[in-house]
Amino acid sequence: MKRRGMWPYVVAWRLHRRVFMWIAASILTTALVVSLTTHLVDRASGSAWSHQVVLPICAAVLALWICAGRISRRMMRPLYMVVDVAERLGRGDLKARAKVRGHRRNEERALAVSLNRMADRIERQMADQRELLAQVSHELRTPLGHLRLLLELAREKPEAKTFDEFEKEIAEIDALVGDLLASSRLNFEALTLRELDARELAARALERAGLPAELLHVQGAPRVRGDATLLVRALGNLLENAKEHGRGVVALEVSAPAGQVRFAVLDAGPGFAEGDERRAFDAFFHRPRGSGGEGGSLGLGLALVQRIAQAHGGTAQAKNRAEGGAEVGFTAAAAEAALVSA
Repeated sequence: MKRRGMWPYVVAWRLHRRVFMWIAASILTTALVVSLTTHLVDRASGSAWSHQVVLPICAAVLALWICAGRISRRMMRPLYMVVDVAERLGRGDLKARAKVRGHRRNEERALAVSLNRMADRIERQMADQRELLAQVSHELRTPLGHLRLLLELAREKPEAKTFDEFEKEIAEIDALVGDLLASSRLNFEALTLRELDARELAARALERAGLPAELLHVQGAPRVRGDATLLVRALGNLLENAKEHGRGVVALEVSAPAGQVRFAVLDAGPGFAEGDERRAFDAFFHRPRGSGGEGGSLGLGLALVQRIAQAHGGTAQAKNRAEGGAEVGFTAAAAEAALVSA
């Protein structure tokens, strides 16, 4: 295992040696050509080829040889830096960073900055994944505990109501797994982008949520460039959140402000408690009961909505409505704006 870890350094050293040997060979060839030319010129002119000519040539070759070592080392320093950081990251040292030398905007500095940005993203993603895994593990315990209890009840006295509860808990686990899969697609940027009709996306989301099409209100004919699966998932999460925590969906609005397409779900609940609208998109944010809505954990739903919106060049928003209830939605870049920016 140790030898395998040293292999990239050995490869880098071999390349370093080859670069040095090629530079040195070029210097020696040049020196030999100069010496031979000088000797031939001296013979043609009848003068002797003395040590006064040989010594300066040897001194120049030695100096150039030393310079060849320094030049090859300077050329290969970025490679050693990349190998070192990559190996340390591969061993699990997420704090590994390249040294940014000097203040000049040279190639080595640009490489070090890019490498460090990549390491920052890897560290941040790994931290987010660990936190998400811990939160998901905690959230899964509740429905799994309910399933165990329902299983015991079903063994003692099978009832239709018990099996309905089974279905409800399984649906909750399925929704959580679906959110995790969508989150994975975002992590790996596996988006299939194409021009889509925003009205059709919203209608599909209402149908999947089992809600009437009359709840859809569309202004104009907005078109969005995005991933249909993820956008429908985001809309479905908004609708499920309104049904579960907002006492039902009042409307699903689709509009087209400048350069964007806006989706918003209006609910019939009491709205957000003061400050909760700013935290509603945190993963597994817990709202205390009696502070607005139905309380409890919001799970991954709205956090995923925010990530999907950001992946489509938009943002997520939540606010209370003046006439009562809450409005939760997100924006995405319109098809024309997305094409222009691309």
